[in-house]
Amino acid sequence: MHTCEHTLHPRTALASHKVRRFVAQRRPDVVHMNDVSLRFLVGGGPPARLPLVLSIHDPFPHSGALSVKNAFARRVFVDRARRIILHNASQRTAFCAAAGVGEDLVDCIGLAPFGVYRAWQPSGDHGGAPDDDPIGAAGKSQGGAPGSAAPSSTVLFLGRLAPYKGIDDFTRAARLASESLGDVVFVVAGRPTPGCRVPTSQELANGCRLTVLARNLSNAELVALVEDSAFVALPYRDATQSGVVLTANALGKPVVATSVGALPEYVGDGDTGLLVPPRDAARLAEAIVGLLSEPQRLARLGQGASRREQRGWDDAAQETVKVYAKATGS
Repeated sequence: MHTCEHTLHPRTALASHKVRRFVAQRRPDVVHMNDVSLRFLVGGGPPARLPLVLSIHDPFPHSGALSVKNAFARRVFVDRARRIILHNASQRTAFCAAAGVGEDLVDCIGLAPFGVYRAWQPSGDHGGAPDDDPIGAAGKSQGGAPGSAAPSSTVLFLGRLAPYKGIDDFTRAARLASESLGDVVFVVAGRPTPGCRVPTSQELANGCRLTVLARNLSNAELVALVEDSAFVALPYRDATQSGVVLTANALGKPVVATSVGALPEYVGDGDTGLLVPPRDAARLAEAIVGLLSEPQRLARLGQGASRREQRGWDDAAQETVKVYAKATGS
């Protein structure tokens, strides 16, 4: 829709105004915005006469993500919305207090596992084509590298690399865990955000290794990394809900996550994964060593993660339709 990279630019305003006009011409019963958009606001936003439902993915900005411009856009759209949807319940009261809206105007609709990623699973036995291997032949030539490690010997840190996700805590935990383990590969994979300090690939103790893939991943690469891992680690320092958790659930992998934000709503401690305190590399390392040392426990948690698929997107869609009815008074 937007061909200009600048938010405050005449071309951005023109594109957003065309969207506004497109919406007005079709006279919908309700407009549903998937989070706030300063670009859309520059063009006037949705017509004021139309009921607005607003989804907010992060009730509070992540550390380092606070923006005055985005805060202004959120204020405008929150004031204009008939109904607001959050994807977790634990932050609802605090959000309503901070935003100055009544809790009766806010609906909480949980997200389901990202089952769409199963479309990139290789058919038949696991073992994708060489072009789908995110580590590459160079990694396979070294003992303990991801290409040669068994799935139960790889711990994965996945997703957009940002400071609030605790990459430093993961790196320290990998060093600590390697003192008690052998031939385990710790993988950090994802595109770095500006200002994020990304570790370098390095050898650890006892044949263990930290491998860093600091780039965008294709869907096939992402799925291969998750499937080749024993579990996914999320040592976040603050969080809302996480698409990484939902991706791991869809592919039947447990997670070890910190007990921050809404992660406890999405990670069943002892059922679909484990919860550890934030900013505590020692406890994270302890959880990593414990799971890799207990294959039966790890398998049980993987089965629990797979069961989360029983709550699908149809449920979320039905709940969303009910929100539309509230917004229109029908």
